Amino acid sequence: MDHPIIRKMERDGYLKEDKPMYYDFFGNPIYLYDDYFEIDDDKYKSEELSQDAKEILINFGAIKKVCAKNTDQ
Repeated sequence: MDHPIIRKMERDGYLKEDKPMYYDFFGNPIYLYDDYFEIDDDKYKSEELSQDAKEILINFGAIKKVCAKNTDQ
């Protein structure tokens, strides 16, 4: 099973820059399928954090999530 981004590249031949779904606490854009941590409604983009920062967030109860579209609609 291919990743959705790979299927899009194969189908369209390029990747069009999507609009960010969210912005994290520091103003970094979070795009569809990006990993991030969430705690108290604050989001932190995973790839922008050091391993120490990730461990601290987890210790304080942050949940690791993947940005996805709302499928309830």
